[in-house]
Amino acid sequence: MVSGTHGFLSDDEDDLVEACHRLGEMRPLACRQWASERFSTERMVGDYEKVVRRVAGWEHLVA
Repeated sequence: MVSGTHGFLSDDEDDLVEACHRLGEMRPLACRQWASERFSTERMVGDYEKVVRRVAGWEHLVA
């Protein structure tokens, strides 16, 4: 995530309160596209399969 583009990141509560006042700067379509690319069903399933293969020691198996 790019802070200020797709949302706001901070460890400071006061910064996050200030970020709430800047929500109008966000571009909703850009946020949606970013999230769709990273959290689509196809991507999530593929990424989970990779993790399971690695943890189980099955990296050499092709899906």
